[in-house]
Amino acid sequence: MSGVKAPSGLPEHDLTRVLSQVVECAPNGVVLTRSDGSILLVNAELERMFGYTRAQLLERPIERLVPERFREGQAALRSELAEDGRPRAMGTGRELIGLRADGSEFPIEVGLSTLDTSEGVLAVESVVDISVRKRLERMFQRMVEAAPCAMVMIDGRGRIVLVNPQVEEMFGHARTELIGSPLEMLLPERFRAAHCLHRRAFATSPSIRQMGAGRDLTARRKDGTE
Repeated sequence: MSGVKAPSGLPEHDLTRVLSQVVECAPNGVVLTRSDGSILLVNAELERMFGYTRAQLLERPIERLVPERFREGQAALRSELAEDGRPRAMGTGRELIGLRADGSEFPIEVGLSTLDTSEGVLAVESVVDISVRKRLERMFQRMVEAAPCAMVMIDGRGRIVLVNPQVEEMFGHARTELIGSPLEMLLPERFRAAHCLHRRAFATSPSIRQMGAGRDLTARRKDGTE
């Protein structure tokens, strides 16, 4: 731990021991790799997550923890992020897949940061098993798909991120036409500007309520009918 200042008079060797224990007890998998991708350190959670013993992982390439079909791309991405030097989530915008010792695959998220040492730049990766989250997302998706009424989800910019089949049937738009488009595409032109203002006002003070209570709302189908 060269260069680390011990807080409150704690000797540096004691600080090193404490930090090692923190890594070992971390709830996420932690792996430290050299610039060539060889594994220098893992913690207990990473062993449990992937089903390997520590001895099976140390000095091995980290790419063994992902399926064969992803290894070349994973190595290139790791090198790119290591050169960037900024802490960031690896695989942002796409799903990463882990490979257990028994050959089974599971979805993961990886956070990556770098550490300058006397041995050169090392990569610190924090690995999270997101299997439960993915299972809940699939359950939510099935619930939305099966709902008897039309359902639309938008992001903070008012862009459509999710629709169910009832929306497609009601408005005559294919899902591919809706995703990424502004919600106001489902309204007549004359109402769009005002609706943007109402939507933004709602976003600043959200509450569970019926939209347009006390007044008529008008929608516009793809064929122009209202």
